[in-house]
Amino acid sequence: MHAYSSFKQMFMYQHNLSFSKETYEIRRNGELKEDRYGYMADLTRSLGKSGILQSRLRFENQRIFSINNDSTPTYSPIFTWKLSSKIDTRDDADLPRFGSLLDLSLETSISILQNQISFSRITASYAQSLTANHITVTPKFTAVFSDNTTPNPEYISLGRDDLFFGKREDDQRGSQLLLSSCELRWATPVTILVPIHVSARYDIGSTWTSFNGISIANLQHGIGCTLSAKTPIGTARISAGKSFYFVASPDGIVQGPLLFSFSIGSRF
Repeated sequence: MHAYSSFKQMFMYQHNLSFSKETYEIRRNGELKEDRYGYMADLTRSLGKSGILQSRLRFENQRIFSINNDSTPTYSPIFTWKLSSKIDTRDDADLPRFGSLLDLSLETSISILQNQISFSRITASYAQSLTANHITVTPKFTAVFSDNTTPNPEYISLGRDDLFFGKREDDQRGSQLLLSSCELRWATPVTILVPIHVSARYDIGSTWTSFNGISIANLQHGIGCTLSAKTPIGTARISAGKSFYFVASPDGIVQGPLLFSFSIGSRF
């Protein structure tokens, strides 16, 4: 059992269509702050050599608000139980050559607190890496389904170069998520102190704030490439990509701006 406290500041974005309606700009239109503190109690058991089964109780007070507001909202409590299982046979977490990752979880509220917000959530994620002649293919699929009563601090974020090309971090947030991608990575013969990898990835997915709102027609698309290198302090990445979506009447594609990013270290 352990106590924790955290805060996060995130930007809100809006997409402004150009006059031609063939491109859009991404502009900030606000900033949110998310605060949370509470207690967790975990019970974990190993599943063979590469898996774990975990049961977790979480009591947390949380709030989210615009930093431009003159008043600060009070905290809202949640109390949940989560059962999760992870089986990870990958040879490397950042740049796997072979193996798979299966992550499943079910989280639901335990209604014993006054003024408690209750919700349930199911999460499933699977990725598989296959390598031949220094070329690695990694398809990945993630789905998150939650009650419509899910509070905003529990929303899933979509964005960032390692999740969806062409979207900034927290570009989209919602209680429902569908995301699929396929990455093609080449372990080049070039070594500049460390081995260099070049990859290209295609993403498709979106978030929604209600289960009934899920629509295939609203799926976003992303495409981009990354230059990666394993360094002593973590994996370094330089990425470039853009997102787009299809429209009807008239049929066409609306493209976002080309976004660049640099990061170093493992992503969680």
